[in-house]
Amino acid sequence: MIRPEVEDALRKMVSTNRYMCLLGLELLEVGEGYAKMRMPYDDALLNPMGYLHGGALYSLADVTGGIACRAYGVNVVTTDGQIRYLSPARDTEYITCVASKEKQGTHIGVYRATLFDDAGNITDTGSFSYYILGDLEV
Repeated sequence: MIRPEVEDALRKMVSTNRYMCLLGLELLEVGEGYAKMRMPYDDALLNPMGYLHGGALYSLADVTGGIACRAYGVNVVTTDGQIRYLSPARDTEYITCVASKEKQGTHIGVYRATLFDDAGNITDTGSFSYYILGDLEV
């Protein structure tokens, strides 16, 4: 179970970080080793083909995994990540990402991310690793 002060710090991080705000990210749920976030389908985030840009989708997956890892009360940075673009993100109001722990070690956390459209169709999947820097400031 996540400590209330950690959850408050994570919610504040998402609501005040300029990059996360630029993408319109919202933290829906968080627990130790788990996070659920969403990003609006916004014309400003489209690629030239009219789909949500892969970079925005990657950011959503990376941030969601990072929040899930931070929920243990630690501060982290991404060490690596990869994403599979399975189908175009379009005709949806939001893209939702669920990230869950594969392994939370002393120095490294590994997380799987799955992105869905409003109809529940999987659009992307990814895997991310985070280096644990120390305790999260709460």
